Amino acid sequence: MKLNKARNRIDMRSYSFHEYALYFCQFDNKILCIETVDKVLQIKISTTQLPHLIGLQYAYDKQRHKSKYKGKNGFQILLNNEIDLDMFENRIRRNRPTANHKHITWDMILSRIEWLPYFFNNISKKPRMKENREERLINSSLKGDYFYFKVNSNEYLILSLLKIGKKYTLESFIVYNDIRYLGDLNEVCIKNVYWK
Repeated sequence: MKLNKARNRIDMRSYSFHEYALYFCQFDNKILCIETVDKVLQIKISTTQLPHLIGLQYAYDKQRHKSKYKGKNGFQILLNNEIDLDMFENRIRRNRPTANHKHITWDMILSRIEWLPYFFNNISKKPRMKENREERLINSSLKGDYFYFKVNSNEYLILSLLKIGKKYTLESFIVYNDIRYLGDLNEVCIKNVYWK
């Protein structure tokens, strides 16, 4: 099955990171538009965001090598197949990364990798979003202004949207098994979601 046909969680053992990076190229320089009752959020997508969305930054060997796994450099690692799933897993298990004083596990990273194609392939279907104003998430390093999410198989697939200047960017993509993670944030009424 091609990644652009994924309609559920994929098994990453069936794909290389080269294939995964090529799949994500179709979204490069596209603008995701989320139309609400009072505004249209425009989020420019770039291949340089992919490494962070799947947590590649947690695979660095030493702190000084951290930038190698981010942005353009990180995308080239994926595109050139310089890391495979076993290497990625071993580095996560060895590095034992943390975020907001919580241990990042391989299962957390793998679920990001395996759910992301489904999320992007179905981004305009059954859209839901919560606004993050004064409440801010408790016990989370996410700073997003909006959390665009989908529910599938009791998993909450959450794309954090962060406002920088007048535009929005993808802050992170996480998978969580409890809607309480989004707390009592206000749900935003979405009129339409489309690519431009």
